[in-house]
Amino acid sequence: MESIIKPMPLLIHGYRLELTCIACPEQYDVYGPADVLVAYFRLRHGRFTVSVPDYGGKVVYSASPKGDGIFEDSERLGYLTKGIEAVQAHIANFNIGCGTDY
Repeated sequence: MESIIKPMPLLIHGYRLELTCIACPEQYDVYGPADVLVAYFRLRHGRFTVSVPDYGGKVVYSASPKGDGIFEDSERLGYLTKGIEAVQAHIANFNIGCGTDY
């Protein structure tokens, strides 16, 4: 019987990133401090996007890393951290009434 190993979630600035697909695309569901889904991260065809509150939502950050469907090891943490910071900024703007949608 095969053993399926689930990767440990990443914690960045109090947000939990659950890897939902390892490659092509590399993607994560992101949960906030209250354990509520707040964002969706995806790297596909060389484009990294951060959408809130989930897939198909408002894109609050995008970038073009070296990796195509999976981050290079040396860039993963940096881009994921920038994504979390964009989510935090979006939530802060939404909470003070500056945002028009979540």
